[in-house]
Amino acid sequence: MRDPRDRIHEAGRRYGYARTVRSQPRRLHLRIGVAVGVLVVQHVPGEGPYAIGTALEAAGLGMRVCRVWAGDPVPEDLTGVEALVVMGGPMSAYRDDGFPTQGAELELLRAALAAQVPVLGVCLGAQLLAVAAGGTARPGTGLQVGWGPVRLGARLTGTCCSRGCRNG
Repeated sequence: MRDPRDRIHEAGRRYGYARTVRSQPRRLHLRIGVAVGVLVVQHVPGEGPYAIGTALEAAGLGMRVCRVWAGDPVPEDLTGVEALVVMGGPMSAYRDDGFPTQGAELELLRAALAAQVPVLGVCLGAQLLAVAAGGTARPGTGLQVGWGPVRLGARLTGTCCSRGCRNG
């Protein structure tokens, strides 16, 4: 059986990213001695890091999942966080009903952007990232399934948000 990580690496090569694997996990430590590395914010049980977690593991990066659906508090700062991943969920970035952690997550994203911490937003996470960066999120006008092209606005070109990205 083929290792699923190979598919991730093949996809990365198609988009111009080289495969990097470290022999020892690289981890950062909080002042209290807890390893974090990449912080993943998970909103609902079925929207975990899955392939992203596999890719982080293959790259030798430590990962901590903040399960806000289970009552984990959203961290108030980025001490020890090397990168931030905010996953999806049924909530919305343009409405806060049924989304008690929205404000704390937006503040965390703004802090990450200000500190130039790499951020990946998936679905809801991408909506929140857009709002945190000063943009907007609104309901789509039609059905969207799968991947689509993303274009960076002029304000993001040359910033930490554009590193490793190709327009289109």
